[in-house]
Amino acid sequence: EDQSVEIKAGNLIRGDGELTQQSHINVTSYNQVVLVTGETPTEDMRTRLIEMVKGIEKVRTVHNEVTSGAPSPVAARSKDSWLTTNVKGRIVGAKELSAIKFKVVTEAATVYLLGMVTQAEGTLAAQLASQTPGVLRVVKLFEYQSRGRATSRPSGAARGPPPVRP
Repeated sequence: EDQSVEIKAGNLIRGDGELTQQSHINVTSYNQVVLVTGETPTEDMRTRLIEMVKGIEKVRTVHNEVTSGAPSPVAARSKDSWLTTNVKGRIVGAKELSAIKFKVVTEAATVYLLGMVTQAEGTLAAQLASQTPGVLRVVKLFEYQSRGRATSRPSGAARGPPPVRP
């Protein structure tokens, strides 16, 4: 379902020439919870984009993290990819975590964490992400489960202050 949501969103965005030419947009879905990141030049385009994604069948929730502005430069996107790889590596290396439960997205040095996890798993993953050099902020978009049983309740965009560094 998630792959289908992402493909449909991509097709809708590509079908809108103005969005395609003037924006940088990423759509990520995990358990039909959708995260939209990137940049559009106007608030109207941002609103249109989010309404398109909300209209996709099977989408339960849309987290709008699109900012108004010029598309980010390729160098910034490369740095974000590097940060995503490092955060994923930290999650893989944590013996208490199962990396397949997490999706990691980075935009403008903000790391977004999605997944169906326990509260303890989500807390540990967020801590690992916040300790990754170069990460400015961590946003948790988890659905929490109780000890292996789904009690899916979206965590929302739980935002805390920027990570405290020693």
